[in-house]
Amino acid sequence: MSKKELEIEQTEEVLENTKDAVIYELAVHIDPDKTESDARKIFEDLQKGAGSIVAQGEPHKIQLAYTISVMEPSGRHDFNTSYFGWFAYEATTDVHAAVLAKVKDTKAVFRFLDVKVSKEEALEAQELHELRVEETKERAVADDFAEEVVDAEQVVDAELDAALKTVV
Repeated sequence: MSKKELEIEQTEEVLENTKDAVIYELAVHIDPDKTESDARKIFEDLQKGAGSIVAQGEPHKIQLAYTISVMEPSGRHDFNTSYFGWFAYEATTDVHAAVLAKVKDTKAVFRFLDVKVSKEEALEAQELHELRVEETKERAVADDFAEEVVDAEQVVDAELDAALKTVV
């Protein structure tokens, strides 16, 4: 077989392997009792072997809309918060099955969702995720400022009360 024929055969093999590739989006809730760095390591471990990453939202701690209860060997564990992260990846069905098996075996992941998406949907989701994270950070800064203003007002009120007591 000539070098040219070998290159053509390898190219056809690559195309054959990728023609069945689909983009999947995997969203995970990671145990909030883990540290932030541990949650990131778990998230990165889930991404290993997931194929080509198209988009992602790094895990960050969120308040859940409702309590999620999970039965564990030691008893029921209720979650009100979690480290939520997601990633979209392009993979064949075999790789997808391996990723799902890994997620199911990861004890720190207590809930996940896996769906097929288009590349455009994945990129749009990443953009929206980044906007929400930025908005959350801005809201936290505004809340901290509001707390400082309230604290300053309380100090002024206390000083004014003390000054009035000395006058009377």
